[in-house]
Amino acid sequence: MGLREQLLKAGLVSKKQAQKVESNSRKTQHVAHKNNEAAAKISSQAEAEQAAIEEERALKREDDRRRNLEIEAQRLEKEKVYRVRQLIKSNDLHEPSAEERYFFRATETRIASILVTPFQREMIARGKIGIVECTDLDERDFVIVPAHTVRTVQALLAERFVLLHTAVEDWQDIGEIVEKEYWREGESQPL
Repeated sequence: MGLREQLLKAGLVSKKQAQKVESNSRKTQHVAHKNNEAAAKISSQAEAEQAAIEEERALKREDDRRRNLEIEAQRLEKEKVYRVRQLIKSNDLHEPSAEERYFFRATETRIASILVTPFQREMIARGKIGIVECTDLDERDFVIVPAHTVRTVQALLAERFVLLHTAVEDWQDIGEIVEKEYWREGESQPL
C-alpha cells in the first residue's frame, strides 16, 4: 500500500485531493521530462555554437600567425636592403677624377659602363674591387666597392651583385691570366 492509499484510508485527504496531487505529480514529471529534452537540445546547440566559435578562433589565430610571418619577412627584407645600401654608401670608391670607361656585363642582355681610374681598372681586373648595383644613389646605377663588400652584398642581396673577378695576386701578370681565361689558342677574338 502506497502513501496515498494510507492517507485516503485514514481519512486525512479526500479522493479528489488525492487525484489532484497525482495529476500534479504526473504533470511535473512530464514537464521535467520535456525540460530535460529541451535542456539537452539547448545544450547540444550551445556545444555546436561553442565548437563553431572555437573553430573560428583557431582560423583567426592561424591567419594572424601567417600575417605576422609575412610582416616579419617583409621587415627582414627591408632590413637587408637598408644594410646593403649602408654598406655600399660607406664603402663607395668613386673617384671624381675618373675618366676611363670600364665596360662590363650588367645582366645577360645588357652591357653597362662605369668611369674608373687606371688604378681602379687594374684592381677590378685583379679582383681586389668589384662593381655592385645601387639604384639608391643620385646619378649612378653602379658603384665600385672593395671585394669583401661585394661578397657581403652578394650574400645578402644577390640581385645587387654585378661583377667581381677572380682574385689575382699582386705578383701575377694580368695579361697571362686574361689570355688563359678569355682567349682560345690560335684565335684572335675573345670567346
